[in-house]
Amino acid sequence: MTPNDAPGDVPAGRKLAAGEYGYNDLEIHDHYETAGVTVTEAHVVGFAGLSGDLFDVHMDDEFARGLGFPGRIAHGCSGYRWRMG
Repeated sequence: MTPNDAPGDVPAGRKLAAGEYGYNDLEIHDHYETAGVTVTEAHVVGFAGLSGDLFDVHMDDEFARGLGFPGRIAHGCSGYRWRMG
């Protein structure tokens, strides 16, 4: 992707079928789709327990709202986990 790409834009490249690929099988911008997931309270609490990150912005709606968020927020690193399936 380049700095001019809009968020959510899929770069040009091959759309790959699900499977295992070796490093030499891949090219820049190859991509594939995975099933979507709706993040629930169980995901957030589970990730907090696994990671040990119990910071209030993830666990307390009122605290998060006091910082300007619409409510508590999921851990940033948990997004990597969900993107990887």
